[in-house]
Amino acid sequence: MPAQQLPHYWTQGQVRQLLDAMLPGQPWLLTLLLWRMALRQAEVLGLQWRDLQFSGPTPTVTVRQGKGGRYRVVPAHPELVDAFRSVRKGRPDEPVFVGRGGTAVTPRTVNRWICQSIAKAGLSGVATGTGKKGQGATACAIPAPATGCNRA
Repeated sequence: MPAQQLPHYWTQGQVRQLLDAMLPGQPWLLTLLLWRMALRQAEVLGLQWRDLQFSGPTPTVTVRQGKGGRYRVVPAHPELVDAFRSVRKGRPDEPVFVGRGGTAVTPRTVNRWICQSIAKAGLSGVATGTGKKGQGATACAIPAPATGCNRA
């Protein structure tokens, strides 16, 4: 049986380089959410405004579409709460990350944002996951683009 390939971990400095290279707005916020909350890409793309509860003593993010259909509430990182303060909120049932046409951003769009930012930050030699399609997450929760970055 072949040995399981372990994920490669990004340093905090590498994640900061990636964030600095990100386009402002949705790409930056989405990447910050992936990193600070350690959520899966599908979980982030499934978030609606009602899922972000940043008031009160313990700000939280409710994941309604977790792995295996699981529902969970995760405490929100203070940096994330601060970043979302300046964002225009949608209706409670609207997706947090909206693409053209008012629909939820697609994984393909997220992959493009990440690949472009990896190249811009000069991080193209940094591994982004296990190399197995659909299993590309790092310790900093930056997903490996499903198609690789050579098509960005």
